[in-house]
Order: sequence, then structure tokens, then C-alpha cells
Amino acid sequence: MGTVRKLAVTAWVLGPLGLVLVIGAVWWLRSGFQGATVPSESMSPTYAVGDRVIFEGVGGGEIRRGDVVLYTAPERFRFGSGVMQRVAVLRERPRRDGAGRRRAGPADG
Repeated sequence: MGTVRKLAVTAWVLGPLGLVLVIGAVWWLRSGFQGATVPSESMSPTYAVGDRVIFEGVGGGEIRRGDVVLYTAPERFRFGSGVMQRVAVLRERPRRDGAGRRRAGPADG
């Protein structure tokens, strides 16, 4: 096989592969997935120190008991990086009307 033919075959193989990698990178950046490193032993044995975890941002209504969440609470922990914890209890906040008054919910009768 000649040199020109080898280069053509290589281009036909690497070209689509590069295109797939670029499309995958763009999808990854736009999908909302992010990564973090576990900084302490607080999540062991599920996650060890230094483990890399991938997470997706979700709304509060999607969180369930037993989920692992990553959030920031600088007023509580005095640093701006994320805190990883497992959800143990979910409390429903009282709904408020436009004036800030508590509205009666189903349990309030």
C-alpha cells in the first residue's frame, strides 16, 4: 500500500472519530453535568476521599430521601466550595401567598 493511500485511510478513520469527540464534548458542556472530587471521609463507605463524582443540577422537587446532594452553604461552613451529603429528611416548606402570609395547605384543614 502506498503512502498516499495510507494517509487517505488514516484521514477517513480519524476524521469521523474527531467529529464524534467534538460533538460529545459540546453535548457534555451543554447537558448540565459537572464533576467534583470528594474532599473528606464524610461520605465513606459510599465514596472514598479523592473519588471523582459526576453530578447534574436538579430542582428541589426532584430530590428524594437517600439521594446524595452537592450544595453550597457558606454561611454554615464558612467556605464557598460544595458540600456533599446524603438526604435523610425532607421537610415541606409552608406555602406563602403574595403578601408573605402562610396559606392553609391540605394538612392545615
